[in-house]
Amino acid sequence: MMATQPKPKPKPEPEPPEPGEDATTSPVIEEPPQTNASGNSLADRLDALFTSHVALIERVEKLEARVAAPPVGIGRRP
Repeated sequence: MMATQPKPKPKPEPEPPEPGEDATTSPVIEEPPQTNASGNSLADRLDALFTSHVALIERVEKLEARVAAPPVGIGRRP
């Protein structure tokens, strides 16, 4: 006897829009506030981003210098 798969459940129909809604208007794009939820200003956030970016660049440069260095030769006999 072969097992049959259950029939898929019908998807519910989307709810109709509220009578007061006007679907033809575009959403209003508001200017973001100058401070975010934690109270940092845009200038503070940019300064922190710049600082972390500079630190990342310095780390990458150090790693590139290590990769380019000649091998140490640990474990080799002369």
